[in-house]
Amino acid sequence: MTEKNKIKEREKKGGGLRTVIGKGTYIEGKLSIQRSGRIDGIIIGELVSTDTIVIGEDGNIQGDVISKNIIIDGKVEGNVYATDRIVLESKAVVKGDIFSPSITINEGTVFNGSCKLIKSKEITIDKKTQKTKVIDLSPEEILATKL
Repeated sequence: MTEKNKIKEREKKGGGLRTVIGKGTYIEGKLSIQRSGRIDGIIIGELVSTDTIVIGEDGNIQGDVISKNIIIDGKVEGNVYATDRIVLESKAVVKGDIFSPSITINEGTVFNGSCKLIKSKEITIDKKTQKTKVIDLSPEEILATKL
């Protein structure tokens, strides 16, 4: 079973995709998704999820992406932080650095940046404010470990 299929199988057990940003949708600003989501539209700004983010072939993110699992088959211009795994599919175009404990880059991927394998971290939701928080995975902390 491929890594992508393992993630999809786990999503099925957890109830599947909870949020879909469809083709033709344009969002500007920080987007926080509880659980998993699929992006086929355009997001200008940071994208944070507590589970899995799938960036489809038509998806275009201009900003950082932070999630537990990230599957990219579209375009990302920004840094990508995953606490579990990143999968770059054959049509992925990524311009930025990627940080994750596990990274799969499939043939055909266009990747311009650096990879850093990191220890697994945690993404949580503040119960009072309903805001997502990245524990021990701030960009500042990761950049400090690169030096």
